[in-house]
Amino acid sequence: MAAPTYKDKGLAGLATSGTSTFFYYPTVAANDLLFLCVADFSMTQLNVDSTWTLKAKKTINEKQNSIGGPQFNIYMYSKLATGSESGTETITRIGDTGLLCVLPYSFDGDNYIIIEDITTNSSITDDVSWNDVAVGGSERSLIAFLVNYNKTASITISSISGYTMNANTQFIGGGSFGYCSFQFNSKINVSSASAETSTNGSIDGWGTIHLSVYNATPSVTANRSFIVN
Repeated sequence: MAAPTYKDKGLAGLATSGTSTFFYYPTVAANDLLFLCVADFSMTQLNVDSTWTLKAKKTINEKQNSIGGPQFNIYMYSKLATGSESGTETITRIGDTGLLCVLPYSFDGDNYIIIEDITTNSSITDDVSWNDVAVGGSERSLIAFLVNYNKTASITISSISGYTMNANTQFIGGGSFGYCSFQFNSKINVSSASAETSTNGSIDGWGTIHLSVYNATPSVTANRSFIVN
């Protein structure tokens, strides 16, 4: 069975207070695996539609940085599409200040796409790294997601060897809110994985999520759920 492939992304939502509204991409099909990636600088509870399942969360403790940048959380939610997803959706939060950056992505598969493993990492150095993920067979695909924060300018990291940069989105908060970047990378049709490193990160902080996915026929394991923190 062929490995899942990157399909598309929607339109990003950005807020510096209150809620953030994002747009689904226009060609969502049944059984697409949708990812909703979020960076929240208010450090409070998010209210996300119940159709999404939280898969990973990582706190980037900026406050240990001598520059004094903010602390923030990154999240990855997922769901198998019904094919009816369209238009906009809104995320609210308990806490009304700080950047709230939201963007949906999707992977296209032959049947049901299963998330096999997820790892997270974070740092306030210039090197950007993704921890290794388990790969239990052939025809897997890897996703390397990055959130990068900088107080003064947007930053794009160097490409990851063997990965395709599918999307690089800049969120410009401006002023005291700073700049946040989402980078979504994938490597298609693999049978193994390893830890990955890139450079040109931001000393103001970054967080990464690394995961492996594969296609399977529909079964109870398609609803397998776990959260990595």
